[in-house]
Amino acid sequence: MSSLTAIQFPKSTPFPVKILSIKASVGDDIKRHQVLLNYSYWEYQDVAISEDRDDSEEPRYQKHRVDLVGTFECPIDGVLKEICVNVQDEIISDEQTLVKLEEPCSHSIQYGGLCALCGKSLDEDLDYSGFKNEDRAPIAMSHGTNNLKVSKDEATKVEKLWTKSLVKQRKLILVVDLDQTVIHATVDPTIGEWMRNEQNPNYPSLKDVKSFTLDEETKTPVYSIFKRTYFVKLRPGLQKFLDSVSQKYELHIYTMGTRAYAKEIARCIDPDGSIFADRILSRDESGSITSKSLERLFPTDTSMVVIIDDRGDVWNWSDHLIKVVPYDFFVGIGDINSNFLPRQKSLLGPSKRRKSIEQLEEKLQESGDDQESLDEQARDRPLAKLQKDLDTMESHPERLLYDEDDELKGLEKALLSIHSTFYDSFDQGETPDVATILPSMKVPIFEGFRLVFSGLLPLGSNISNESIVQWARSFGAIVDSEVRPETTHVIAKNQYTFKACLAKTMIEDVKIVHPDWLFHCMSHWKRLKTEDYELDFDKSKLLPAAQVEKYMERLNEVKSREESPALDDIEDKDDLLGGDMNWLDDEEEEDLSDDDDDEDEEDEAHTLKRGIADEEEDGTKRIRLEHVTGRDRDTQENKNDNDSDDDDDDYDDELAAELMDELEQ
Repeated sequence: MSSLTAIQFPKSTPFPVKILSIKASVGDDIKRHQVLLNYSYWEYQDVAISEDRDDSEEPRYQKHRVDLVGTFECPIDGVLKEICVNVQDEIISDEQTLVKLEEPCSHSIQYGGLCALCGKSLDEDLDYSGFKNEDRAPIAMSHGTNNLKVSKDEATKVEKLWTKSLVKQRKLILVVDLDQTVIHATVDPTIGEWMRNEQNPNYPSLKDVKSFTLDEETKTPVYSIFKRTYFVKLRPGLQKFLDSVSQKYELHIYTMGTRAYAKEIARCIDPDGSIFADRILSRDESGSITSKSLERLFPTDTSMVVIIDDRGDVWNWSDHLIKVVPYDFFVGIGDINSNFLPRQKSLLGPSKRRKSIEQLEEKLQESGDDQESLDEQARDRPLAKLQKDLDTMESHPERLLYDEDDELKGLEKALLSIHSTFYDSFDQGETPDVATILPSMKVPIFEGFRLVFSGLLPLGSNISNESIVQWARSFGAIVDSEVRPETTHVIAKNQYTFKACLAKTMIEDVKIVHPDWLFHCMSHWKRLKTEDYELDFDKSKLLPAAQVEKYMERLNEVKSREESPALDDIEDKDDLLGGDMNWLDDEEEEDLSDDDDDEDEEDEAHTLKRGIADEEEDGTKRIRLEHVTGRDRDTQENKNDNDSDDDDDDYDDELAAELMDELEQ
């Protein structure tokens, strides 16, 4: 016999209801649809008002409360073992248990519409009471699409056994994303041509590129099946990484690609299936094409699970996540399975060693041509076009594809450290949880640092939506949009943006550092010294004291009102330091924008369109500077406060706009 099954009113019940009578006794053999109890409830009904009126007039109605009586029928067969309510009890929700029955079978394990325990068909039509047998086993316990589902109780039992097995092996679980995390893929046929041509400058870089073909569908102009070739580059050091990590973790694939695609990639990175086996979850069975959920794989216990992914937004920046720098071997291709996801526009990774490649990527990102569909890639051959553009930039033939990635080295160390910390805690009799361990290891990296980004984020964006900001916050940093007296670091490629100059003028020991410092700290989980990343600053670029004083006066007014409701009727939604700096003297403005000796500044202004000196109709130059807003927050509570943080950022944008308006006056 199975465990007792609790019976409740359906959600459609007109709560509150009062029990009038109970029609069964403990020990009774209850049949499906047998009446268990009567109850009373009330509702408002329209009652015609009786008064003299012509037959031609419409009747008038008034709402009156009417008391009614209903019956509740048992939705299942079984022996009544416990009655949990009494006559005259008031029931206010569907969470209150009425009775408990012992069933011959609870159908807690189902496969393809059949109960795996008793063999009964469970595909009957929806019962008029609202009861569905399939709701009794809602949890998919398989990565694939074999329709095996179990109840929450069964899932808990399975996961307890699984956990015991993992503990016995001294392992944790690692959920692995594919695209731009451990591999990079493209469908550009140019790669196949370069792989066959030993004279092509890119040939040496493609020796270990793998390929496969998939049957795919097209519906325009008519439905047909065709073969598409995929080219796959494994992230440098991947085999060593997998061999090492698989000794400490049980590995699972979770991808936004199709199942056919995922299985082919698995063959590329794990030919004998010894590492991933059949533990593959794709978008075909995950239930979503825009987000990922650990509960889909581990519905009741995620305490031993670590995630590695190049995107944090799809996981809602879970505390289980280790975000990695996206692997982008095929220049400008991006993630070929991310067309359903929001496009990422801000800084995604450290600088390329070759400036020409970096310039090509920035132009692509600016133009929006860096996220083509598979059909567009195959048709437009973007890599061939980029190679042609590179040839025009270089004095001699230069290869477009060059592998300089070492992300997996730091990632391997971090994963081994997490494993060691988990089992050290476990051996001491504690109950460790990865969701606690990860933040405790990450937060100290930037704890005490207060960052401002300059020239790196899209103009006017909400910084809480920017990946680089969320990533830095997960390592303990406070990220503001405006320069404050507490600012410790300005992250910029150009040390002479207005915010950088303002910070240097206001704060003597503030550091202006290249974003590579940020990426290298987060990739290696170390608080690296800034000396090798600091940008030299010419003190002649310091701002006039009166200008800083005016900024501080208005900043203090804004800060004093931060707890007030957001300001209304503000037409200019530019950021605090956004828009034309009309409040600057022309001479000061020209001084900030003109620096012929700084080639990086010129490049950034041209390619990023941030910190640009825009030519106005009168021939003068107006510097347009980005400035996005943020709030002080305890980074330990970032995950719980995401919604309120977004509201705060929007509020700061409005306050910043008001401040800018007054400065211009």
